[in-house]
Amino acid sequence: MTGPKQRLVPWEGLMVAAFNGADTSEVVRLWSEEVYPDIIGQFAVESDAGAPRSRRTRQAETANQRFAKDKEVSQVISKFGGPSGAQLANMNTASFRQLWAVMVKVASKLDAEQSGTMALERLSSWFGQFADLQGNSRVPLLMPKMLFMSNIAAFALEHATMTAFNTHRATGATASSSSGSSTLPGSSYLVTDSGSAVCIHDFGKYVTTFASKQKPKLITIYGSDFREHKFVVKGGEDARLDERIEQIFTVMSGLAAQHTGCVSRGLHKALVTYDVVPASPRLGLLGFVEGTAPMGNLITSTLSNPAQEAAHKAYIQGLPHKPASAGGGIDMKSYERAWSTKTDDFMVNCLKKAESHIPWDALRHVLRRRAVNPEAWLSLRHTYTITLAASSAAGYLVGLGDRHLGNLLVVEGTGAVVPIDFGYSFGTAVLALPVAELPPFRLTRQLRNVLLPHDAAGLLQPAMAAWLDAALDGQQVLASILQVFLAEPLGEWQRETGPLAQLAMAAAAAGGDDSGEQQAAAVQQMNVANLKVNQVLQ
Repeated sequence: MTGPKQRLVPWEGLMVAAFNGADTSEVVRLWSEEVYPDIIGQFAVESDAGAPRSRRTRQAETANQRFAKDKEVSQVISKFGGPSGAQLANMNTASFRQLWAVMVKVASKLDAEQSGTMALERLSSWFGQFADLQGNSRVPLLMPKMLFMSNIAAFALEHATMTAFNTHRATGATASSSSGSSTLPGSSYLVTDSGSAVCIHDFGKYVTTFASKQKPKLITIYGSDFREHKFVVKGGEDARLDERIEQIFTVMSGLAAQHTGCVSRGLHKALVTYDVVPASPRLGLLGFVEGTAPMGNLITSTLSNPAQEAAHKAYIQGLPHKPASAGGGIDMKSYERAWSTKTDDFMVNCLKKAESHIPWDALRHVLRRRAVNPEAWLSLRHTYTITLAASSAAGYLVGLGDRHLGNLLVVEGTGAVVPIDFGYSFGTAVLALPVAELPPFRLTRQLRNVLLPHDAAGLLQPAMAAWLDAALDGQQVLASILQVFLAEPLGEWQRETGPLAQLAMAAAAAGGDDSGEQQAAAVQQMNVANLKVNQVLQ
């Protein structure tokens, strides 16, 4: 399911690091044992195996198979020394990158051809063969499902709450219990899954590829429960961080369910979550939330092309490197230069000029059109309000960044706000990025104006205060889960943690801690959440 370019990108960084380490044996080992089998070997075997065609398999080869057979790629592999990579020992970083760029160019061209809706067999021939495996020849596959809390998280929670419980009993406080039971504090927050296992019966014939950076793909799986299950398959990124954030969100909802103020406002059901199932360090399945659309798409759907271009031109006036069109990307260096050279008043003026080309009620207009009558609009706006409040408060607690309008989905039928993509969490967007993201959550003009004629603060503040109060009541539960994450820090956290790691290492040195860089950076990120839960809320 992962295209050739998504396979190449993470390996390049590892190969360059091996070259920079001046260890030629490690370069050759990495290529022969890991890189070549992943990007070439397995697909060359697939192409030459001559497996019988299934009743649904198309004649077209997959992009990965075509990449493995490409002439330019074969020439590069030959210069590397073939599968063994023997010639890599005689190369330097510059010559390696030059040849690697040739493979990236070929992979980019193949990936560009995979867009829109296509037959699933064009991505992997295995899917076409799956439907023909019947009876004993088919290995039962369970439906992908996220664990609400892993066993280790539950163990840490039980361990932490047991200490508090024993202290509670030692003081004699439990003697006044009317029921006389010895329920463990915090155990009610554990989320269990008592449902029976669902197996995969078949896959849908077609897959839709989205036109974003990682080319995520929407697939349909038919389960033994006679239901359709849709997942977004995303390659090139570590989905474990998204899984952990969703697990924390699930526990936060459990805490809200124990809080009277949250229950009275419906906040215990307001944080929309979805399954995240990591399949490998570079591939994951994300549950698809039906009927959603990115908030940015809903806004631009109300604008004409000239209006979008005018808003784009006004917005980029303060940037040194200006993309040619509204679809052009803006690199981080442009923001860095604008940050250091332009005044606040100048940049605010650019923002206001851009806003002048967009109707103040663009998002509100789209959502109002989804309501069939005034009562439906009031219900939709209420759902929008509580889900925005819950997702903003929960995102603040875990330090979510990168909250652009593509990372906020809206369920068009109900108005529910669904946060996605948690790559920048635990404060990395503030502490590690060249241009720090200082706002605690997103509450820009379009989001506020949906709430009119009510004031945004008047609607959101009580709801967010109740959510944060529930988190304060369950701070021991959250702290226990964060300690589990600390015990197994993700390598993904090191992606943007140059300044963060330096800050954490300095703090560790001052405290006499000789933890490694990755562990120290993880400690710093955990401290961000702990500070908010244990100090800011008090």
